[in-house]
Amino acid sequence: MLPRFADIFQQGNRWLNWLEKQPEGAVRPVVIESVTKIMACGTTLMGYTQWCCSSPD
Repeated sequence: MLPRFADIFQQGNRWLNWLEKQPEGAVRPVVIESVTKIMACGTTLMGYTQWCCSSPD
């Protein structure tokens, strides 16, 4: 099975370690937002939708 993008960013705290080394303001907010969404994907952090059939048949 291929790793999720989130696994690549989270393994060994890669994303946070890299982000901390960048000068203030060097990383655009949209990049931080995008990586945050990638890392939260598949979790309940960003909310979720539950689909149910009205009848079990």
